[in-house]
Amino acid sequence: MLWLLAPPILILNAYLGLKTGGLGSWSGVLLPYVILPILETTLESLGGPSWRKGQSWIREPWATANLVAVAALLTVFYAWCVAQIPTRHGSEFVALVFVCGSIMGILGITLAHELVHRTNAHLQRLGLWLLLLVNFPHWATEHVHGHHRHVATPKDPATARRDEWLYTYWMRSYWGGFRSAQAILLAREPLFWVRAWVTWLAPAAQVAALTLFFGLPGFLFAVGQSVVAIALLQTVDYIEHYGLLREVTKEGFGPVGAEHSWDWYGGVSNSLLFGLGFHANHHLKPRVPYQDLQPLPNARHMPYGYPAMVLLALIPPVFHRSMKKKGRLPSEPSLS
Repeated sequence: MLWLLAPPILILNAYLGLKTGGLGSWSGVLLPYVILPILETTLESLGGPSWRKGQSWIREPWATANLVAVAALLTVFYAWCVAQIPTRHGSEFVALVFVCGSIMGILGITLAHELVHRTNAHLQRLGLWLLLLVNFPHWATEHVHGHHRHVATPKDPATARRDEWLYTYWMRSYWGGFRSAQAILLAREPLFWVRAWVTWLAPAAQVAALTLFFGLPGFLFAVGQSVVAIALLQTVDYIEHYGLLREVTKEGFGPVGAEHSWDWYGGVSNSLLFGLGFHANHHLKPRVPYQDLQPLPNARHMPYGYPAMVLLALIPPVFHRSMKKKGRLPSEPSLS
């Protein structure tokens, strides 16, 4: 049950930092980008406590209740950040944008990922609403109907090619995913323009509203925190299938297997990312709630946990070398 404390601690830490002001505003950066990478790397090297092995997840309906509670906390936190804009200046404002964007990227989008996969329509809408907060609603369509179908093939914009740099991947993945989402909607959705309104106009309306109420700071906040959150999400996407390619057959590509995802079973990462480290099992059973996902023997394993891997990805040569040596990247051809 200890993992339940991680999301509230992250939000509380960011809130206290912003409330303190000055240099204290940046304390919300230390926990996810400094303390957590060190903590998880250390725990892994020591073998770690048993709760990190993913065997003590709470069950439904408590898991769903927890998801909704976290969504409510994120909503309050987001509104509070916006309300603070007029009183923030200089480095404090940058901290506000970066910390809030990080919170939405770590908890908000990851929670949305869990919700858009659920069969319950109300939970799906809640997931879409969370994505709207970071101006990223098209990702729900592309991820569920595009990424899960084409993962580990050149058709998937979210699958990173071997030796591809994160910074070029960000642009290729974002625009490729956007185009893919519109194509999927055109092919699957009779009321295409209703969904397109949500995808195209709702984010613009949100940014316009914040600009109207808070002026230029509102515009910079709305765009800035979205950029941080989306970049963080895409960095995780970059890591999860980096350099992996499904077998090419006469019919096209072979089926998705556990070996086409990079897993991580550490408790620090999975407590914050709603079991995202059990990614191979998620791709084989995308409708299964996160707390029921299991480790798979054929899954590939990242060298370190998500916090450390995100930092490594920012230095592409180091990341590539780490994946080849410690991650044991297979000798398959690179995506092209």
